[in-house]
Amino acid sequence: MSKYTFNPAEKSGESLTVKYDIEHVYNATLKALSDSKGYKKVEGNKVLHRISTVTKASLFSWGERITVQLNEIEPQKTQISVLSELKTSVGSQGVGTQATIGKKNKKNIDVLFELISKYL
Repeated sequence: MSKYTFNPAEKSGESLTVKYDIEHVYNATLKALSDSKGYKKVEGNKVLHRISTVTKASLFSWGERITVQLNEIEPQKTQISVLSELKTSVGSQGVGTQATIGKKNKKNIDVLFELISKYL
């Protein structure tokens, strides 16, 4: 029986609040991800205001799953929550690897927020 140990570096999440209508933020986020070459399998759920995508594999990982959840705080104010996590945990147990993964997830989130801001 294998014992799974939680690795906090396997996923990271952050939230940001913007002064835009939720529909505008949803459409801008979907377009930003679809237009970018760094993401594949961009899928949106307009009812839940949720978008999911996968980053392409790189030298440091097999890729990450990214989920963007939008929540309307009030009219013209939307919270953008981004979660970046490994597609697979294979090879993620080494200490050096954990630090690299943690940095990669944080970078994914920062890049995504910057990308979305260009489309807002």
